Amino acid sequence: MSIEKQIGEWFEHFHANPEISWKEVETTKKIAEILTEMNVKHHTFDDVTGVVAEIGEGDRIIAVRADIDALWQEVDGVLRANHSCGHDANLSMVLGALSYLQKQPLGSRIRFIFQPAEE
Repeated sequence: MSIEKQIGEWFEHFHANPEISWKEVETTKKIAEILTEMNVKHHTFDDVTGVVAEIGEGDRIIAVRADIDALWQEVDGVLRANHSCGHDANLSMVLGALSYLQKQPLGSRIRFIFQPAEE
């Protein structure tokens, strides 16, 4: 599958399954599942949502951050979680960048931070 198609599928999943700040439990599980399938070293936390992953080697670390939360918004007269903020796209593109970079010679480590509760 092309990376463009994969990013689109990730986007569709995250867009259809928004979770508000500090409650991104299923989002965290999905990110960890994707990273496991990609054979990328990562860790989650016992007391908070979010994921940190890392590829490459060396003393220098470059960080890339993606927001994973959605906003409370009124949609069709109902107050609910909604990804109008664009975090679903941000998250999907960062996973795509990780997928691409994982196959490149890096010369440093790249740490991917999938951050909860940006707002």
